[in-house]
Amino acid sequence: MNEVIRQLAARRSVRAFEDRDIPGEVRAAILEAAAQAPTAGNQQLYTILDVTDPQLKARLAETCDHQPFIAQAPMVLIFLADVCKWLDAYREAGCEPRAPGAGDVMLAASDAAIAAQNAVTAAWSLGVGSCYIGDVMERCEEHREMLNLPPHVFPAAMLVLGYPTEQQARRPKPERFNMADIVCENVYRRKDGPALREMFAGRCDARGYDAWMDAFCRRKYNSDFSREMTRSVEAYLRDYGLVRAEDGGEEDPMLDDAISLAVESGKISTSLIQRRLSLGYGRAAKLVDRMEQMGIVSPPEGQKPRAVLISEAQWMERKLRRDPQSEEAKE
Repeated sequence: MNEVIRQLAARRSVRAFEDRDIPGEVRAAILEAAAQAPTAGNQQLYTILDVTDPQLKARLAETCDHQPFIAQAPMVLIFLADVCKWLDAYREAGCEPRAPGAGDVMLAASDAAIAAQNAVTAAWSLGVGSCYIGDVMERCEEHREMLNLPPHVFPAAMLVLGYPTEQQARRPKPERFNMADIVCENVYRRKDGPALREMFAGRCDARGYDAWMDAFCRRKYNSDFSREMTRSVEAYLRDYGLVRAEDGGEEDPMLDDAISLAVESGKISTSLIQRRLSLGYGRAAKLVDRMEQMGIVSPPEGQKPRAVLISEAQWMERKLRRDPQSEEAKE
């Protein structure tokens, strides 16, 4: 076993850190290692937030499931799946990029996760421990405001890093599943009941498989935080036209009309929606905000009308992708 493989096997999550800073050259090496990660088409579809503001760390410690060790970590990195940057670059060159969809956000999330793991591996090799914080995907609305996230930018992963305390350094790494339970040759093989029970035999305590699995399901999969994560991620996915319902309800039924009006006009304002669609100010303003969230119109610039960022063809493409059984799709 060479040193790289040995360190990959030895690495484990660290949630308690020594009270000392990570030197600047070590921080730089971790970030540079992240940026050297494999990436789709050399696009680097991510942005890394290096969180140094103690007040922002403290807020993240609260919004990410009330975990104080986040605020105490010497280094906090958030890896954003960033489709926005390339869309802006295309438009700067006068291109007409199609409306981004599921493949784009999945590719960006993959890029971000690979970069994060490069940072984890580099940090461990330098004596710096780390822990992933999945809770950053929760509470979309708060995190968007806190981190100034535009549409098509999604917090795919957060890392807290620091030098492990002696207790954390000695803590044993949890056992992984047997390789036979993880690796399938050529095609996927779904396990039956007996095979699943054998797979989890090493993890179930004296309670046995059924009781252990029931407790784990309630604590993790069916938990409030898991449901919130799903709700929040769905809110991010609305940028891509992938989720229509919001908080259990439907989108405003006038949204499509408002978008069509914007695309037809080349610009949009609350007053234009009020006049043309006969809507009140509050509802019209919400429609403009929703279009900004979807990446269809530009952010506000004083009292000027919003610029429209997609073409008519791109709007039709997005509608057809959302509803392939629509009349437009059948033509």
